[in-house]
Amino acid sequence: RWAYGVVFVELWVLDDTGSHLFRPEGGWSIEPSAYESKFVPLTDPLSVDYLPPDELAPGEGLPGMIFSTAGGHYHVISRGVANDDMLTRCGNKITWHLVKPIADDPDQPYNPRLKHLGECRLAAAGVTFKVGGKRGVVMYFARESSDRNKLEDSLNIDYMKHATMLIGSAYAHRAHRENVREAREHVAENGWKCLKSEVLRIHRAGECLAEHVKEQSQMKLHRSEELLPSTFESASSEHTRRNSLAISICTAVPTIRHNIKKFMKKWLGANVSPPPNFNWSESGWTFVGCFLTLTILSNINNALGSTYGPDYQIVMG
Repeated sequence: RWAYGVVFVELWVLDDTGSHLFRPEGGWSIEPSAYESKFVPLTDPLSVDYLPPDELAPGEGLPGMIFSTAGGHYHVISRGVANDDMLTRCGNKITWHLVKPIADDPDQPYNPRLKHLGECRLAAAGVTFKVGGKRGVVMYFARESSDRNKLEDSLNIDYMKHATMLIGSAYAHRAHRENVREAREHVAENGWKCLKSEVLRIHRAGECLAEHVKEQSQMKLHRSEELLPSTFESASSEHTRRNSLAISICTAVPTIRHNIKKFMKKWLGANVSPPPNFNWSESGWTFVGCFLTLTILSNINNALGSTYGPDYQIVMG
């Protein structure tokens, strides 16, 4: 916004094959104070007069012409980097052109966007860049009535070069950021799968252990039935058991009485006042925190079940 006279900016990037230039999604900006209806066909996809930014071969259209004119000559903005692909470069020379004579040039292939830009009475300049393995051109548009001397002032030119460096770097960063994001999501997904597999393994081991305990119990029951004593032995055993129970109760009564007295004394406390009760605010926040936590956990459980199947749901206790 601080470049003198500039009202509209577009970013055009050379594709990986080097065969054409394209404008990425959101690759434009307009000065709000200079916004007019003539810019609607260039920026609003919902407009009936919208002119889509079709791909351009180098040399075709205004961005292609500026990009080809640069011819690979760049000015190094940042130094001290060993890898040449990581050097930030922008075009050496910046020249302002009136768009209408270019649009009316019979040797220039017809392009509806170029024709409309010419009718908007604009002057254009492009700054090429090479950063992070990406190449392209940033197009700056100013009104024809802008002071040419101020447009070509060294401060204005330097500002446009560094603005181009910033725009190109931001675009080159997109791909690396997307790769890192996908890698992080892949790691998280693998972590959830490993955790779910481990939980299922423990669950299956528990089922096997429960089945083994059940079988052992049935075997002991069957063995005890086979070794069932005679009626006399059963009666004698029952009498002995009752005597032992009576002796155990008589022995346990003093101990139980002593423990009850000790617990009663302990329950009296240390003669200090109890802690204060929660107020309504603390109770409310506690309820909201528990409710949100359980809601989030339930949604995660449902998402895992719908995505990976019921075997990967969280075991809800």
